[in-house]
Amino acid sequence: MSFSNRDLQLQIFTALIMLVLLFASAFILSIGCGAAGSGEVTTTTNSDLLYTVYPDTEEAPVLTLYWGVNKEGLNTAEVAGVGQFGVWEGSGTSDFKAGCEPASEMEMYLYSNGWPIYSYTCGTIVYLGSDEIGIRYGRNYVIKHEYVGNMSALSLGQTVEAGTLLGYTKDNFWEIELDKWTGPLVARAIPAYGYFDAPSQVTLMAICQASGKSGWVISSASTLESWIPYAGTAEMWADTQKMGIALAGTQSLEGFLAEYNLLWTLK
Repeated sequence: MSFSNRDLQLQIFTALIMLVLLFASAFILSIGCGAAGSGEVTTTTNSDLLYTVYPDTEEAPVLTLYWGVNKEGLNTAEVAGVGQFGVWEGSGTSDFKAGCEPASEMEMYLYSNGWPIYSYTCGTIVYLGSDEIGIRYGRNYVIKHEYVGNMSALSLGQTVEAGTLLGYTKDNFWEIELDKWTGPLVARAIPAYGYFDAPSQVTLMAICQASGKSGWVISSASTLESWIPYAGTAEMWADTQKMGIALAGTQSLEGFLAEYNLLWTLK
């Protein structure tokens, strides 16, 4: 069987088109969702992770602080104060003694309630509590939004984009925690501030300084003010049950506290 030049050219052209489509598909799958929340949902089979992995990455997220009804931004005049990562806190209503709860979040105390709370990155909803939402970004990171009232109609396993409305502030609080799966069987709460994009960091730092704080992580080396000197690093235990991880034998809170001689903080 013989081929004409035209047939040969057509086959070469078709092969080139297929090659371009192959590379384009690989590129789309590799980028997942971007800062603007674009991209396709990628489902990855993994026996340790519950729900869809979105985006399919082990990289850290870049967070954007969306604020306001029209996402116009946060004004320092709306904030009465901040709570730093690393301080001692608590009223004694949890498992910890009053004033002995290790703060692993960044908090803002607001003058008013009802501010919209948005997702700061894309991801998968892996935890829903009475006023708490956990969104897993990729495989290793979970952003937990706390003090969320009037939650939107959300469901476990649902994928969301950056800027999705989650609910509204309650009790004059805004609070988030960033958890990282460090494995094996270990997860840690880490300071979230450094994972925000540059414009968000400028806004957050202005609020922090307006509240009389030098940064979102306490810099004191005193054990009277901070639990960080005990741990030796700004990393606190994180609850893997709120991270969408189906893995038995993960480190317990008591196990972490015992490792760093902090069991005395419990009631």
